Amino acid sequence: MKPLKLSISAKLFLGFVCLLVTFVSVDIWSVYQLRQIGVHIRMLNRYQRLTGLASQMEVLRLHKKPAWQQFLKEKPSKWKQELYQRLRFPNLILKLLKQHHLRLVRFSRHSQQDKVFLYKLKAHLQRLRELFQQYHLMLSSAFASRQTIAKQWPKRRTMLQSVDRRLGREIRLLVLQMDLRLTQSVLLAEREERSSVWGVILISIIAIILGLIILLLSSIPLRRIQTLVDMIQSIKEGDYAKKADIPPGDEIGTLAKEFNSMAQALHERDLRLAQKHTELEEAYEDLQKSSEKLLRSERLAAIGRLAAQITHEIRNPLNSISLNLELLEEDLLTLPDPEESLAALRTAMEKIDHLTLITNGYLQFASGKPPQLSPNNINRVLTDLFEFLRPEFESRRVTWKLDLFEQLPEVNVDQNQISQALLNLIRNGMEAASQHGEEGHMKVLTHIEQENVLIEIQDNGVGITPEDLEQIFDPFFSTKEEGTGLGLPLTQQIINAHGGQITCRSQPGEGTTFTLTFPSV
Repeated sequence: MKPLKLSISAKLFLGFVCLLVTFVSVDIWSVYQLRQIGVHIRMLNRYQRLTGLASQMEVLRLHKKPAWQQFLKEKPSKWKQELYQRLRFPNLILKLLKQHHLRLVRFSRHSQQDKVFLYKLKAHLQRLRELFQQYHLMLSSAFASRQTIAKQWPKRRTMLQSVDRRLGREIRLLVLQMDLRLTQSVLLAEREERSSVWGVILISIIAIILGLIILLLSSIPLRRIQTLVDMIQSIKEGDYAKKADIPPGDEIGTLAKEFNSMAQALHERDLRLAQKHTELEEAYEDLQKSSEKLLRSERLAAIGRLAAQITHEIRNPLNSISLNLELLEEDLLTLPDPEESLAALRTAMEKIDHLTLITNGYLQFASGKPPQLSPNNINRVLTDLFEFLRPEFESRRVTWKLDLFEQLPEVNVDQNQISQALLNLIRNGMEAASQHGEEGHMKVLTHIEQENVLIEIQDNGVGITPEDLEQIFDPFFSTKEEGTGLGLPLTQQIINAHGGQITCRSQPGEGTTFTLTFPSV
């Protein structure tokens, strides 16, 4: 059977009930002690009255006028007898003592010591009463027969003196007992007062300590709640690593456990959402790239068709003009002094050749001939190209370096097309580097990255501005005065047809780097 677990509200309720009971107990104890002090004060008041009455009896006995000889000389009279009796024995005081004794006996809140003292006091008062009655009888007998008293006075005086001494001893003993009991009662009252004060202080300290303990125990759930609040704030800020380290056992522990589970579920959901978001971004980027490629392909196809039509319309007249110029050159050679005319004619023929070159480029760009793929060694292709271009490098005074990875895998490419693409890039870099004069330099690297073959063509030319960098692969865009704007678009077309990619990074004044990526065989 599982032990009964109290809820937090039940624990707090019990704690405050204990605290309330403690303070109520302090109040009840204080009231009880005050009542006890009041009882002692009332007892002291009654003892004081008894002591005062006993003292009055002793004072009257000591200050009575010795009237034995005077009593024998004077005539007896009723009022003298009563007066003497009142002066000699304070009957009224004895009655008052008896009355106060009865009041003390009837008082219900006296201690065992008070009971013993009252029992002894009762016996003492009884002896005083008996002595008083005996003395009263002796005096009455003396007043009854004066002559007899005169004859028997020595004997009666001895008896009266004996009774008088006994009365004196009993009265003094009563006074001493009353003084002693009064002193004991005062000391007892003081002791109980001190005990009451210390008891109240002790119980108050216990109540305060208990209150502090209850306050401390009550603050524990509040601290746990603050821990949950901090965790909520952390989750709000996206930090799911923080956990609510609260032991189970109550509602807050259960809440913390469920909250940790919820935080873990939220974290896993966010991870899934982040993964989906990444996948969507990648898919969107791929879709955007595909859309751009499609639009570019459609645009290039339209441009190609237009270029092919224009080239077809221009190429035939150019061929005819070129043929006629050659015939004209032959005729001019038969004339005397034909140098000036031949110079003009040859200039026209150079322009015709340039236009023919442009039309051939248009036709090649428009044709979009699919590559004939076969495994080829890119390092060998680059080595052959640089050997072919060595005279141009030397004429332009541009140095070059090949940093080729020896174990480069073969790539499925059309050797003619890929050679044309690389030739365009190398010549562009050579022209850019030649602007530095003798400091012009080019470097070509090959290496492997993630099972792809990479070719980097670097030059230390003037670089490309960011605005132009965005347009270098657009058809008919060129920064050269005599450029056709088809070299880089044709190169990109060839690279894409091989399933590769071409990128360019450049900074004005820091040179340009073209990177070609091909999947390895």
